[in-house]
Amino acid sequence: MKYCTVIDNTSGKKISVPEGTLLSDAALELGIPLSAPCGGKGICGKCTIRAQGALAPPTENEIAAGMTGDPLRLACQGKITGDVIIYPSQSATVRPPQPGQLDPDAAYGMAIDIGTTTMEFSMVNLTTGRVYRGIQMLNPLRRWGDDVISRIAAAAAHSEFDRQVALLRNTVMGELYQVCTDWKIPPASIHRILCAGNTTMQYFLAGLDVSPLGRHPYTADVLDFPRIDIHGEWAQQFPNARLQALPATGAFLGGDFMAGLALTLEDNPDDSVFFIDIGTNGEMFLRTPKGRIYATTCAMGPALEGMSMASGMTATGGAITHVYSEGDIFTFTVMGNQTPRGIAGTGYIDLTALLLNGGILKTDGAFGDWKTMQLPPPLRIDQWHNMKTIFLQNDVPFTQKDVRNLQLARSASYTAARLLLKEAGCDEKDISRVILAGAFGENILVPNFKKLFFLPAFDNAGWSFAGNTSLGGAQKACLDPSFIEKTAALREKVTVLELTTHPDFNDLFMDSLDFKE
Repeated sequence: MKYCTVIDNTSGKKISVPEGTLLSDAALELGIPLSAPCGGKGICGKCTIRAQGALAPPTENEIAAGMTGDPLRLACQGKITGDVIIYPSQSATVRPPQPGQLDPDAAYGMAIDIGTTTMEFSMVNLTTGRVYRGIQMLNPLRRWGDDVISRIAAAAAHSEFDRQVALLRNTVMGELYQVCTDWKIPPASIHRILCAGNTTMQYFLAGLDVSPLGRHPYTADVLDFPRIDIHGEWAQQFPNARLQALPATGAFLGGDFMAGLALTLEDNPDDSVFFIDIGTNGEMFLRTPKGRIYATTCAMGPALEGMSMASGMTATGGAITHVYSEGDIFTFTVMGNQTPRGIAGTGYIDLTALLLNGGILKTDGAFGDWKTMQLPPPLRIDQWHNMKTIFLQNDVPFTQKDVRNLQLARSASYTAARLLLKEAGCDEKDISRVILAGAFGENILVPNFKKLFFLPAFDNAGWSFAGNTSLGGAQKACLDPSFIEKTAALREKVTVLELTTHPDFNDLFMDSLDFKE
């Protein structure tokens, strides 16, 4: 395999990457965070970067964005074929502005949500309890696949495992250092670094063997992460910092799940609750009216985070976040009042529900006869890449494949919820509260979400949103070290349902692909 040298012109840092590596992946390894709300599909145009050297010719998306060669490229599209120099651009990052004057003499902690698709950081003043939101960025391990199983498979090669561990650690610590620099906080004032993620991500961070997490019987021998070593230069930069991760429950339920469990039970001590953290994986638990707790996780894929969809992107400028039917036309809410470039997960939910209501989309996920179909303006339907496709405002496409990805996510979620109710011996009508967690869950229109039956109807329940409970749990642990012990103690109360071995899973999954209960 041919390796190429990539240099950060600003810092002088130099790395070696395999030929064919994307500029965006090389930039992440160099510690240059890029805004990539479309997940690397080249539709949002927000990862523009200056790069010179041996690069593959511009792609169709780059040409459409007006980038026909040196020095401007879309980082998510440009492939490295030889030695390259990168010139970082501040406009390509997603850093928030400095939050006013911070006390350089205070003690601080950093809370980190290590999601499968994205990572989010926040700074916590350990004296006042004030939280400052930091950067959101793509998980750098995505180069080894969109899901944890692909990353575990790649880690079978020791050299790749070492690269994965080093890249994740350097991304975490490098971002912490950059925040300290930008916000004028002495690195020595960082005392706690708390991470929450699925078990696989926490194993990578800790440098633990991930192979048992990816093969039957899917065991996790280490469930507690009271201290993760900070190596090399980072240990010198942050002499007072202690790196930890929230406790996990098993191979499929990590610190992110435990954070949601602990925070939810703390805020709702007596309710019968159904909780789901919606993301690439759907972590869910059910507390019955008798107080028993059952939990499971399902592989929903990154559809609702926009990463496997033709026009999918996160809720940033140019993303269609909501769709409405007003009379005979469809209207759109676009983030930042910009020209639409793509569709956020909430927009996909609205659009699919409205198309179902109008009979344009059948419950089995198929579009109607595109040659005779009457669509409300500004929608139109045509063939695109050999697929039936509905085009929204500014010709943003919604394809038949997108519908199938939503169906797979919907079936995984609905099947897991049904089996959880069954194993708990609980009727959905007994649930008094449904809690949706995650950035996606904060902004959905519940009637449209319920129309697609990602979950049972839960007609007697009040529905509420909990936000990013993974990050919230890490923030709480920064401020209250006993929160980790309290969270770990909940493990004894949780009965875990393993969907991969459940005899009813496959049949129920196939029966649940349609958008109906």
